[in-house]
Amino acid sequence: LYCLVVMMLWYLPILAWCLLVSAWARRAVILWAVLPPLLLMLAEDVFLDTNYIAHMLRDRFVGWFSLAINTNATAEHAMVLDGERIPMTQRLSEVLDPGTFFTSPGLWIGLIVAAGFLWGAILLRRRRSET
Repeated sequence: LYCLVVMMLWYLPILAWCLLVSAWARRAVILWAVLPPLLLMLAEDVFLDTNYIAHMLRDRFVGWFSLAINTNATAEHAMVLDGERIPMTQRLSEVLDPGTFFTSPGLWIGLIVAAGFLWGAILLRRRRSET
């Protein structure tokens, strides 16, 4: 249940972006949702020779795990999932780390961005329904 709440909050900006694009685009919604981030990543790599946007998007897709789960807990046994060590302890409270997750700037910035995307989607849908 904890991981479901964490993932829901963490992925909210991505879902809000999809809602915004679906309110704006009349056709090829998937293309319009994926193309701008890809073009931004390409332009940044070609013109600025940096990868900040790619790292930001990667962190948005998989970054919740390292914030919500304490991978440094001491345990006799551990499981490795996608390169991340997950300690297998007898107490779940030793592994879950809600304090780090709920105080991370990435979560709160993402929620603010999601609110902006949702507001934009609402405005676009209202305009479309008025005409």
